[in-house]
Amino acid sequence: MKHLKVFESFDKQDQFDIENVMLYMVNILDDYKVNFFDVDNKMVNSNDENINDFQLTKDFHSIRRSRFMIEIMQDSSRQLSIHDIAEISIEMSTTIKHLEREGWILSSYHLNQSNKDHTTGKVVFYYIHYTFSKEDQEIEITKSLEDSIPFDKLQRVLDQKDIEIEEKNTRYLDDSIEIDNWYSETLYTNQVEEVLDEITEILGSSEWEWKSGKNTIVLYF
Repeated sequence: MKHLKVFESFDKQDQFDIENVMLYMVNILDDYKVNFFDVDNKMVNSNDENINDFQLTKDFHSIRRSRFMIEIMQDSSRQLSIHDIAEISIEMSTTIKHLEREGWILSSYHLNQSNKDHTTGKVVFYYIHYTFSKEDQEIEITKSLEDSIPFDKLQRVLDQKDIEIEEKNTRYLDDSIEIDNWYSETLYTNQVEEVLDEITEILGSSEWEWKSGKNTIVLYF
C-alpha cells in the first residue's frame, strides 16, 4: 500500500504524533493530495522525509499550545467535485471521532469559495481545511517575556505582517508587550484585527488590544 510506512512505524511510537493522524486517514491519503500544517504553520505531506520534525504542540512564554491543520485537495490537474466533498466528509467524520478520543477537537472548518468548471459548468472547490486543537495549557514561566520574545524576533514577526515597529517605542511588562506608534503602508483598518489574530498565534499571546486613539498595540501573555 502507498502509505504502508505509517503502519510500520505506528507500533513503535511512544506518543501521539502526525503519523497517528495519517493512520486515521489512509483512505483519503490514497485518493487525494493532503498537506499538514503544524503549530508553527510549517507544511509537510505524507511523503516528506522531514515529517518527524512536525510539531503538534509547542511551548511559548506562559502557555503550551496544541494545534494542526489538514488541507485536502485534488492534484493539480483538477479540482474537488461536490461528490469528492461528500466522500471526504464521510471519511473525515471517522478521523474526527478518533482525534476526539485523543483529546483533539475540530476547532475550525473551511471549504473554500466554490467556482465553476469552465468545461462542464459544474460547481468545484479548490480545498478543504480542517483545524484541530486542544485548550491552551498554562506552563511554568522560566524566563522573562523579553528573553522569551526578544525585540529582534518580535520585529521580524510583525515585519512579515507588514507592521513596522521601533525598539524605542516598545515596552516589555511582566505579562504584556506594548508597542506605540506602529506603522503599516499596506494594511487597511479593517485588516488589522485579522493580522493581530495571526500575530498572537505565532507568538503564543493569549489576546491583544489595539488602542487606536493612541496607535498602540498591546499583546498579553
